[in-house]
Amino acid sequence: MVLREEVLIQRAMMVLGIQPGARPQEIKYAYYRSMFQHHPDRNPHDPNAHGMAALIGEAYQILTGRVEKSILLQRDDLVALVSSRSVETMEGLLSYEEWLKKQFYDEENKSIWTY
Repeated sequence: MVLREEVLIQRAMMVLGIQPGARPQEIKYAYYRSMFQHHPDRNPHDPNAHGMAALIGEAYQILTGRVEKSILLQRDDLVALVSSRSVETMEGLLSYEEWLKKQFYDEENKSIWTY
């Protein structure tokens, strides 16, 4: 089962254009390269430039472990715009906590024992 957190990390790598297992130096270089390309000061006539720059910053923070929650990486349209690829929707994906609750919590009896 694919979890929401895994998809967010994959999206962050797609936004920065890096492969899984990239070293911290490669992540930092990809961040600077992407930010330089999409920065609002370099693209003053692009109405999406601020959103793209914020998305790139959020992707960098997710991959470096500074932030665990993300807002912009869940927006399919913005991720597709920055990465120039089609993006699968995140509807129906469970977070780790939701998956645990579904697997091990008995809603009917309000118990952690499912058997």
